[in-house]
Amino acid sequence: MLEGNMDIQIERLKKNIDKLQKTHGHPDYTALYGTGCIDHPDLFLILMNPTARNISVHKDWKGLKASWLGTKNFWKILYKLELISAKTFAATQERAPAEWDNDFCVAVYTELARNKVFITNLGRSTQPDARPLPDAVYKACVALTQEEINAVKPKVVVLFGNQVSSALLETPIKVSETRKKRFDLEIGGTVYPVYATYYPVGMGFMNADKTIEDVRWIRKAHSR
Repeated sequence: MLEGNMDIQIERLKKNIDKLQKTHGHPDYTALYGTGCIDHPDLFLILMNPTARNISVHKDWKGLKASWLGTKNFWKILYKLELISAKTFAATQERAPAEWDNDFCVAVYTELARNKVFITNLGRSTQPDARPLPDAVYKACVALTQEEINAVKPKVVVLFGNQVSSALLETPIKVSETRKKRFDLEIGGTVYPVYATYYPVGMGFMNADKTIEDVRWIRKAHSR
């Protein structure tokens, strides 16, 4: 547990995540860990892989290591989905990367945890930039991600982008053809509903409105 806060990471998975980073990631950077609600979250969000834009992948960072720290665009998506408050969102947009200290990072993810959200990456392979990764890298990380899903037991899993969706579901996925379509993923005898949507950051930012529409629909469909 991070001192003074609720549990927001699965400690026992970190060693194997670090091994995947050492095998597939860039040697100048470190791994990130899935973070948020670790006890039956409503939403389990799976994105691609971290890049050096995240302040917590740098080797001199001593605080929380989680997705999107020190960046701006993905927090816009979370705010429009009402998963973070207006005050928190404003702070993510106003702070320069160097101003994201550990206390702020922990506070942001503790808020997400209280809102029943868990965020992780399929690719445990931090890179200097958003270069495409081979399918084999994502496939090598599937087993650990399945373990992560089964550890927290989410209500629903949301996958971002064709490559991540195809790797985890082990079938070719085109998000444009499968929006709002449920897939069932069985892990250890438990079946999890899974949906694929657009990756809404970088080159995919033009699809951000569609991503928001899809996730809103998914939340409503599984709100009962």
